[in-house]
Amino acid sequence: MKSAPPHPEEQRRLEVLRRAELLDTPAELDFDDIVALAALTTSRPMALISLVDHDRQWFKARTGLDAEQTPRSVAFCAHAILDRQVFEVPDAERDHRFADNPLVTGGPQIRAYAGVPLLDRPTGLPLGTLCVLDTEPRTLAPAERDALERLGHQVERLISARSAARRAERSTHVEPPPGLPLGPIQRAGHLTLSGSTGAAEACATARQLLDLPGGPLSSADVWAALAPGCRDRTVQALAALSRQPGQSLQLGVDVGSAPTSRPVTLHVHHDTDGRLRATVADASTVHRRLHTLAQESDRAHRFARERTTLLGRSARELQTPARLLIQQVRAFRGRLRAGSARDRAGELHATAQLLDRSLERLLGELDLDLDELQPSRSPHDPLIVVEDILEHAWIEA
Repeated sequence: MKSAPPHPEEQRRLEVLRRAELLDTPAELDFDDIVALAALTTSRPMALISLVDHDRQWFKARTGLDAEQTPRSVAFCAHAILDRQVFEVPDAERDHRFADNPLVTGGPQIRAYAGVPLLDRPTGLPLGTLCVLDTEPRTLAPAERDALERLGHQVERLISARSAARRAERSTHVEPPPGLPLGPIQRAGHLTLSGSTGAAEACATARQLLDLPGGPLSSADVWAALAPGCRDRTVQALAALSRQPGQSLQLGVDVGSAPTSRPVTLHVHHDTDGRLRATVADASTVHRRLHTLAQESDRAHRFARERTTLLGRSARELQTPARLLIQQVRAFRGRLRAGSARDRAGELHATAQLLDRSLERLLGELDLDLDELQPSRSPHDPLIVVEDILEHAWIEA
């Protein structure tokens, strides 16, 4: 047995694989449906989405195989990621690299393997493969090879959209920007108002924050320092508090006149001696912080919406061929006599329906304007996959 050598950029490749956040994650219907389609379109009993880790290959999706992972040293997929084309082993028993491989000599008794590397879209580095396996010697037909490659491209797009959605989800949680204090108060002073005499006392910091003059103060001096727009409501709120001994309130007020006014917070308590004692806090830092956070949150939500739209467009482009496949296979199956070909057509029809329902649920959860998600016919358009399958894969049956 000959184990595959490391990828030329192995360390970077493993870092990209970690960032994809796919390893050891629960099964996902979208990936499961693709391996089911790969098995059906190539008439193979086993199909996998295999991720090649440091010392193992782990299966994100699988059909026809019970194992969740195998050692990397025996992995056919470790060879497949060294090339950008389909890697095929028509008969493992006659290939010196695999003849004594335990996956060949023992369960699952692999004789034929074909795998297409799954490339990370930004870097082009391989994460693993979409592969099909058989217990009998087999070679892919041209249409089967093409279908496997195109389904591999769909896995790549699904991984890319999934990663983008996860990044967008995390980005909606905005941390305080660097350079701003964590505490809400920058400066604070103390102010006392006497309801019976109308006198006021203020420390130096409170005088500075409220733009109060030096010397003796009165309540009227405090009211005059407030911006006209908040003066009346502040007087009314403090008058109401003066009738509630032992109670407290917090007020946000502006000092001065626009456009140079600045925000200040008053934490006022009605003391047992009848006076109103207030902590005067500079709220400009809080306002700047909230404004910055609001801007960051807005940017994060726009990014999340863009990524969600990308995921929705990918889902819509997969849904269109799935529905075409349902219609065409239903019509094709009706022309077949009972037998294995008719059974295969029925299995493919059921799998396509499952894929369509899964995509419909995904589109419903994304809550997008579906009229904007018009599928395109790019070189890797999934419609072409279905057309090729219907044109070639069933003729031989």
